[in-house]
Amino acid sequence: MYLIDSANFEAIDKLWDAYVFEGVTTNPTLMAREDVRYYFKHLNAIAARIAPKLLYIQVVSQTEAEMKKEVASLKKNMKHPFSLKIPATPEGYKLMQSVSDDIPVTATAITTFHQALMSVKCGAKAVVVYVQRMFKAGLAPIALIETLRHKFDAEAMNTTIIAASFDGASLIERALLYGAHKATVKPKLLEKMFQSTVTEQSVKKFAKDFTGQRSIPKGDDDG
Repeated sequence: MYLIDSANFEAIDKLWDAYVFEGVTTNPTLMAREDVRYYFKHLNAIAARIAPKLLYIQVVSQTEAEMKKEVASLKKNMKHPFSLKIPATPEGYKLMQSVSDDIPVTATAITTFHQALMSVKCGAKAVVVYVQRMFKAGLAPIALIETLRHKFDAEAMNTTIIAASFDGASLIERALLYGAHKATVKPKLLEKMFQSTVTEQSVKKFAKDFTGQRSIPKGDDDG
């Protein structure tokens, strides 16, 4: 259901230890924030932390020729399975067709219905819809997710819809309710989503109400 959107070891470890996730997604911006000196070592360290769940790795280049070089390096250096995130662009579509038989392809930066369908035709097993960015551009991401889910289900297309690009939990909820299979979310937002002050206050009250007992109950004394 949820994917961690991060390349930071500390953030990933903290969340992975406490909750259950479907994997981790990275992109060139997230990798750059970590000031990574050894690119493949960093990616392998993340993949090892979350195995057997998938790490989603995005290509950096923009031309098919350069992206193919990246793919060759990834195949040579990655020690764990991964999904290749390829942008839904003319150059990206060409790459999807050439690598989809060897590597699970996730088409990213989707903002239109036809981009998603073309990505699937070119071999993508998952499509990433940019929710927040679409809203800011005056587009309708939730309607797109709903339409894609209807299309995929109606034609039994085994394609995963991943919602991405969020500033708040309410949009994540809407995306999942209207058909997204997964949502990729930043660590700080994930931490807020799975906690509630009402729950914490209730737990504290239960503990306080029980302070009159001498010990934690272990079972009835039948003797």
